[in-house]
Amino acid sequence: MSSERIIRRTAADTRGCVACVKGPNTGGPCPSAAVTVIVPCRRIDDLVRRCVAGCLRCVPAPRISVVPDAPDSDWEAPPGLSVLPLGDVTIAAKRNAAVRQAETPLVAFIDSDAYPEPDWLSFAVAALDGDATIGAVGGPCIPDDDGSRSRRYVANALRSALVSGPKALGMGRRSAVPGPGAFSSCNLVVRRDVFLSVGGMNEALATGEDEEFCTRLRQRGSKLAFVSGCVVHHRTRSLKGFFWQRAIWGMDALQDLGRNPSPGAVLMILPAAFILFAFAGAVLYLVPSWGMLHAAAMMGYLFVVLAEGIRCARRAAEIPGTVLAVVTGNLAGGMGALLRAAGVRPKHEKYYRHD
Repeated sequence: MSSERIIRRTAADTRGCVACVKGPNTGGPCPSAAVTVIVPCRRIDDLVRRCVAGCLRCVPAPRISVVPDAPDSDWEAPPGLSVLPLGDVTIAAKRNAAVRQAETPLVAFIDSDAYPEPDWLSFAVAALDGDATIGAVGGPCIPDDDGSRSRRYVANALRSALVSGPKALGMGRRSAVPGPGAFSSCNLVVRRDVFLSVGGMNEALATGEDEEFCTRLRQRGSKLAFVSGCVVHHRTRSLKGFFWQRAIWGMDALQDLGRNPSPGAVLMILPAAFILFAFAGAVLYLVPSWGMLHAAAMMGYLFVVLAEGIRCARRAAEIPGTVLAVVTGNLAGGMGALLRAAGVRPKHEKYYRHD
């Protein structure tokens, strides 16, 4: 039996829901503070404030735990919010510490550069209340381009399976069955006891900790439900930032592949083989039959990325930039894996903000 489900809900489905620990649906209102929302970040900036403001509009009203590197004396935390400074540790370590401190039956994870829709938690609580075998709930992460042209190209490209793999099915409200790897800690609500029972997230991982956690959750027999109404809006990166994000993911995926391989790690480094094949063209053309095969493969790839760029672009003027973003998103992970194999490993902090 599959450990994943998809639940399509409307706002009417969440009326009268109660937290999963309260037992069967009694028809009463959603309880306040049944959920602690955890927001890891490097520092408290405008994106964090936007995220917190969005979480405060959620129903049921959650508790919020912001986990920065250091406290911010200029920020007056609103009621119901706690700040847990932990220093320069991995994002997994920040989430684990906040879960241990939480006193609610459910914990919700969101990235600091994202914000939820007001009924985000209502949908999640209803799904968990409806099936005690579900350990975690995820939902669509809608790309938010902030009006930037470069970010819009990336937002378009994220809708392509060449870039996002199974997660591409979670980029819209009416998503199909997402499949392995579609659950992200940008939008994940988990039973606290289940989270702790599997040991939380792997604090040794700099990236990919959410997918590795979900893999272990499935292996322990917990179901993950994808709820189409459980929507979060996630700020996309510029093309440059997008390249470095994917390249660093590829570097880390190659390192982690032998320890606990996940579908996302495999998909991230597969393009490395294509890159090597592309650069082998100079040699392959010495043999006519192999040269023809190489040329056909290159033409086929160009056709596919062009078709994806046309499909994902919102308007004709965005097609060139979207094609570039699709190629970047598809190949950068493979480039990162090759750099890692060659012993090149730049510092995360210089190129990539992961919070």
